[in-house]
Amino acid sequence: MLEKYYRLKVLYKNYVVLIKNGNFFEVFNKDAIVMNRIFGYKVMFYKKYLKLGFSIDLRNIVFRKLEKNNINYIIFDKELIDKVKFKRNRYEEFYFEFNKILMF
Repeated sequence: MLEKYYRLKVLYKNYVVLIKNGNFFEVFNKDAIVMNRIFGYKVMFYKKYLKLGFSIDLRNIVFRKLEKNNINYIIFDKELIDKVKFKRNRYEEFYFEFNKILMF
């Protein structure tokens, strides 16, 4: 799963990469932090990376809120399902705000 995520992040650096895993979507590392800032979902430390997951039942709520905040995202199952891109992607803004908090 994580290997798939890293391959996708090379292609979609400033996107939240949502990987469908059974009845859940999972995001990792920087994407987990962005999702935490937007939704307040709990980020877990798993081995050497960050992980966040949510039920596929919440997908429409999540997708709408990502779009409302102008966050680029892709949805991946066994292949790329969907990609949403905004001219003014705010992905880095949400990650940067988190880094500012960590500095204090």
